[in-house]
Amino acid sequence: MLVAAQETITQLLYAQGKIDPREVEISFDAPTKEWIGQRMRPAIDLFLFDVRENTDLRQTSFQSTRVNGRAERRLPPRRVDARFMVSTHATDAADAHRLLWRALVTLMQFPELPPDLLADDLRHLDIPLTTRVAQADDAARMTDLWGGMGVEAHPAFCYVVTVPVDLEQAISAPLVLTRTMRFGRGLDGIAEEAHTHIGGVVRTQSGTPLTGVRVAVTDSAAEAAVTNADGEFRLFNVPSGEVPLRVVLPDGSEQTATVTVPSTSYDIVWNTKP
Repeated sequence: MLVAAQETITQLLYAQGKIDPREVEISFDAPTKEWIGQRMRPAIDLFLFDVRENTDLRQTSFQSTRVNGRAERRLPPRRVDARFMVSTHATDAADAHRLLWRALVTLMQFPELPPDLLADDLRHLDIPLTTRVAQADDAARMTDLWGGMGVEAHPAFCYVVTVPVDLEQAISAPLVLTRTMRFGRGLDGIAEEAHTHIGGVVRTQSGTPLTGVRVAVTDSAAEAAVTNADGEFRLFNVPSGEVPLRVVLPDGSEQTATVTVPSTSYDIVWNTKP
C-alpha cells in the first residue's frame, strides 16, 4: 500500500502541480549528502520517516458482509499514518523554494488523494486516502532527521497520508523486490553502470493475473520471463531508464509496455483491444 500511495502522490504532483517530469525528479529516497550531490536536475524528495497506526480511527467492532450467500464477520481495516518529510533540491536556492511552494500548494489542495489518480492496488478500496500537512509538532523531528543524515537543514514540511490496511489481505501475494547491482570502472572518472533485477505482475484491466505470459526487454538477446500462476515475472540485468518490454500472451497476442527503471512498480496491465 505504501508503494501504491507513493505512485499516486507522484502522479498528483506531476499532473495537478503542472510539473514537467523531464525537468523535475520526484524521489522517495533519504536526502543524504551523497544523494543530493548526485542530482542532475531539480528534485522533490518525499522521505518516508515514520509509519504508525492512527489509533484515533481504530474500529474494534466486527463488520458483517455476505459472500457467496453466506454471512462473514471481519474486523474493519486499520488506518496507518505515513509521514513524509518533503524537501526540494536545486542548484539555485530560489528554484528550490519555488518548487517547494508548488509542492506544498498542490498537496494542500487535496485532503483526499484523487480517485482517478489512484494506483491499481488502491482502486478497490472503499475508504478514501486522506492527507494533511502536519503541524509544528513534527518540525523538531525533521530537524533531527537532517542532523542524523549529516546534512545542513533544508526548508521542508511534513506530509501525512492515512492509508487503510486490511489485515486479512495485507499479505495476499509473494513479495517482489527490486535489486540493483552497480559496476565501477576503476578510478578513471568514468561513471559506473547499473543493472537492475526487476519483478512485477501482468494483469488484465480488471485486475486478474495472467499466467504463461512471456515478458522480455524489446530487442534484447536476454531470455524472456514467463509469468507464474500469480501472474508474476522477474527480469535480470535490465538497463536503467525508459525500457520497452515485449509482452506476449500464450495465444501469440503481443503488446509493448514501457517501464521506468528504477521505479516503485513494474506491474503491467494488458490492454484489451476492441
